[in-house]
Amino acid sequence: MMRSKHSRIEWLLGELSVFLVVFLLASGAMAQQKIKIGVSGPMKFQWGKSQLAGSQVAMEEINASGGILIGGGKKQIELVNADSNEYQSVVDAVSSIKRLIAVDKVNFVVGGARSEAILAQQELLPDYRIIYLFCGGGSPALQASLVKNYDKYKYFFNMFPVSIFNFKSNCAVLEMVANKIRQELGISKPRVAIVMEKAKWTDAVVDATLEILPKIGMEVSGVWRPSPFASDLSSEITALKAAGTHIIFEMFTGPASMILNKQVSELQIPVAVVGVNAEGEVGNRYWKETQGMCEYETIIAGGYSDLQVTEKTVSAYNKIFNKLGGLVPTISGFMAYDAVYVLKDAVEKSGTLESDPLVAQIEKTNLVGTQGKVVFHPKDNNLCHNVMWGPGYYTIPLFQFREGKMVGVWPSGHSPHQAIGAGPGWEGFRYKGTQEFKLPPRMVKYWKK
Repeated sequence: MMRSKHSRIEWLLGELSVFLVVFLLASGAMAQQKIKIGVSGPMKFQWGKSQLAGSQVAMEEINASGGILIGGGKKQIELVNADSNEYQSVVDAVSSIKRLIAVDKVNFVVGGARSEAILAQQELLPDYRIIYLFCGGGSPALQASLVKNYDKYKYFFNMFPVSIFNFKSNCAVLEMVANKIRQELGISKPRVAIVMEKAKWTDAVVDATLEILPKIGMEVSGVWRPSPFASDLSSEITALKAAGTHIIFEMFTGPASMILNKQVSELQIPVAVVGVNAEGEVGNRYWKETQGMCEYETIIAGGYSDLQVTEKTVSAYNKIFNKLGGLVPTISGFMAYDAVYVLKDAVEKSGTLESDPLVAQIEKTNLVGTQGKVVFHPKDNNLCHNVMWGPGYYTIPLFQFREGKMVGVWPSGHSPHQAIGAGPGWEGFRYKGTQEFKLPPRMVKYWKK
């Protein structure tokens, strides 16, 4: 029997409706196979680029193995990249993460850099109940939020042992340098110039350093707080030399670190430069851009290819290095890599993507990362949700530039002074490939008695 023209149209529309329903259901099922992780960071800078590269490497490894096991099956990871522009704008940083959460519908966020921006971003987490694994440095104020109001800010975790590292690890390194000065130059009380960018994350570091240094037999020759984007530090350098400085304790995320070290070299200032230098962590590029003037500078970094912090370090380094087109990754790349694995571990053990039970599971994290074992301080601790620091945990080595190479020099295998409060287990603790710290030759020549 022939269908009328009208009935044929109805039949076609019905078939089309069925097709659309099936297509939409299939599309929804496909979408549900993805776990979306937002990567938020200053992507115009190497800190953010390293975070993205580290996350990508972890994602590729996990996806190649089938994905994250949940609900009896495996889901692939999808990364959503967002340039937070947080070095320049807190407003941009807030808009960036809000877009990741509200528009891109990510399940989690990793990344971050500048404390002022992260403090503002923290305020969004309770509203959306989104877990954020911070892979920057940051101010102790980030943990203070959790201590004051755990229920509100519990979705925030810090992959960097910021509070302990900045106050205790750096002082332990300064003590190592001071002991070398005492041994080789006969100077009993080395003088330290604190030269740190004017930012919230360094404020507490300055205060703690001023308190600790006199207790470990060192003097402070002065405190200088330039902009992270300063283009000339000659006046600060001239002043600290006049103050009889032996060690410059630096902390910079911006390009001012390069200016500092170039001018110290050009002016032949007889000092050892030690501390945090985000630009300097990109060792091969930094060496070229400073024309080798960073020789003997000692900075934190995320594990160079010839220093095996854990069984994961070298493999992760090589993959992130290649992902960055042959540039040495900053520590942020390793933290982001480990953060993705922390999320995988928590999802698989909890069997859910719901934030509250996942928070409880992340608090139980105990896995080997690229920089040591990843374990978080418990919620009743004043370092709540901050990764633990110390032998066997996330220590993060320091490197010294020598003839264009980054040589691991700390942990040195010696116990820090008791006043530093670094805890037990340091005697004999060092990584394979670690070498002895060396004073700059111009310093030895100038100060040796």
